[in-house]
Amino acid sequence: MAEVLRDKREQTEKIIEESKGLESVADRKARLLAQRDLLREHKKKQMAQELSDFNEKTKTKDNLYTELKKIDENKQKNESQDELEKRRQILKGVK
Repeated sequence: MAEVLRDKREQTEKIIEESKGLESVADRKARLLAQRDLLREHKKKQMAQELSDFNEKTKTKDNLYTELKKIDENKQKNESQDELEKRRQILKGVK
């Protein structure tokens, strides 16, 4: 029984050693560098696309500040209307 367990352990260790040696250090380094370069290139393209989209959106506007201020004012109006509606509902419940 001990011999069978020892043989299985040796076979397992042999398989582990073989799987470790499949990829050399140089191959792994080259693969990781290529992967890093690919990710960097993808990130650059994504950033360039976002910048062009932003520039396209703001190109026709008079001023980005005024546009953002309009958006903020509209949001505040909607919030105040929602608050008034909540108060009306509460008053209806009290009556």
